[in-house]
Amino acid sequence: MAPKIRVILLNYDGGEVTTRCLDALGALNYPEEDLEIVMVDNASIDGLVWRVRRDYPKVRVIENLTNEGFARGNNQAMVDLAGIDAVALINNDCIPHPDWLLHLADRMFSDEKTGATCSKMLFNKQVWGIEFANVNEPICISNIRINGKDSLPFVQFDERFDQSGLGAGSPTPQHWMTQSASFWIDSSQFDDVSLEISVLLHGSVETEVVATTQDGSGAIRISPEPKWHQFTLTKKSRVINNAGGGVFPGLFGGDLGFKELDMGQREAEQDVFAFCGGAVLLRREFLEDVGVFDSSYFLYYEDFDLSWRGKRRGWTYRYVPQSVVLHEHAFSSGAGSPFFRFWVDRNRRLTLVKNAPFRAALKATAGAVIWGLRDCIQMILRARAGKNSIPKSAVKHRLRQLASFLKALPSAVAFRYSSSRHAVVRRRFVNDWITRR
Repeated sequence: MAPKIRVILLNYDGGEVTTRCLDALGALNYPEEDLEIVMVDNASIDGLVWRVRRDYPKVRVIENLTNEGFARGNNQAMVDLAGIDAVALINNDCIPHPDWLLHLADRMFSDEKTGATCSKMLFNKQVWGIEFANVNEPICISNIRINGKDSLPFVQFDERFDQSGLGAGSPTPQHWMTQSASFWIDSSQFDDVSLEISVLLHGSVETEVVATTQDGSGAIRISPEPKWHQFTLTKKSRVINNAGGGVFPGLFGGDLGFKELDMGQREAEQDVFAFCGGAVLLRREFLEDVGVFDSSYFLYYEDFDLSWRGKRRGWTYRYVPQSVVLHEHAFSSGAGSPFFRFWVDRNRRLTLVKNAPFRAALKATAGAVIWGLRDCIQMILRARAGKNSIPKSAVKHRLRQLASFLKALPSAVAFRYSSSRHAVVRRRFVNDWITRR
C-alpha cells in the first residue's frame, strides 16, 4: 500500500497560478485514495475559494480571514495528522512533474531516519546559456556579445562567480570564476531559433576549461591575453532554483545550485543540511518529534529553522533530483522587495539565536540592535544635512524590523535553552555543513 500523504498549498491572491498547480496535482501519478489535497487560503480577494470548492470538490479548503503567512498557514493543515504518513508542501506557483511525489515517497520510506525528501526546483523559464567546467585556474569574462551586440549588462551569472575579488577595481566589468560556473540570458528576449554568443575570456595563466551548452561540450584554451570565443546555441536550457538547502559562510541559509544552468551537475542524490518548503515531503514522525514551523516567522527562513532543529535531533534530509517541479521564484512577495528583506533579515537572525553556536547567536543579536540603530541614525543625519532625501518610511521600516526582532527574541532564547535538553548533536556540528556556492 502507498503511504497516505497530505499535500498542502497556500493561496494568497494566486488566481490562475494556483489553479495551474491544482491541475498538476490532480495529474500526479499517485494513488488517488492515498492522497489528500488541502488548500489554505490566506484572506485572498481573488475569488478563488468559491471556484476551488466548485471546480475541485476533492480539495479541502481552509479559509482564513487574515493573511497568516507561510508558517502559520501551513501549520494549520499539519495539526491533525491521524491516518497520515507524510505531509507534502508545495508552493502554489509550482508545477510538479507527474512523478514528483512518487519519487519523494519512494526515497523517504526506504530509510526510517529520513525526515524529509526534497525536489529539484527549476525556474519556470527557458534560457540560452553556457557553463564552464574543469576550472582549475581563475578565468575571467570581460564581455559578451549576442548576435554581434554587446550584451553583458543583460546576462545573468550564477552565484559561483566572484565579482568582488580578482576583478575588483578593474576599469571594465569583470566576472571571475575559480570553479565551474555558468551564465545565461532569458530566451523570451529573443525570437531566434538559434543564438550566436561571443565570450571575451582571459585567465591569470594559460589553462584549459570545458565549455558546455545543450548542444554539446568542448575544451577551449584560455590565455592571459583576452580572446573572443564563439558559440552557436540551438537548444535552450533550464535554470536551477533549488537543489536542496545549504548553509553558507556566516551561517546564511540558501538554495544549493541557485541560478545555475541545469546541465546535469545536480543529478546526484545526496544528504543536505536543509530542505526548501516550496517542494518537500515531511515524515509524520519527524513533525511529531521536532514540531512544525515557528509561527512567528510569517515568511522565509521557517524551513531552514525547522531543518536545523531536526538536524540537532538526528534526522536526515535527502535531495531527490528525479523529483522535479517548475517554480515562479518569489511570485507572492517579490525577491528583493522591502517586504522580502524585512522577513529574511529578521528571521535569519532569530534562527541563529535559536540554533547556532553561542558566538554566532550573540553576534546576530548584537548586530540586529547595533546595525538597526546605526542605520536609522545615519538616515536621519543625512536627511537633515540635505545630502539626499530619505523618506520617513525608510526609517520607520528599519525601526519596525528591529522592534519585531526584539519582540520575538525572548521566545527564541527560551527555545535555545529548552531544546538543548533534547538535542543529540552539539551546536558546533553546523560547521561541518558549511559549503561554498
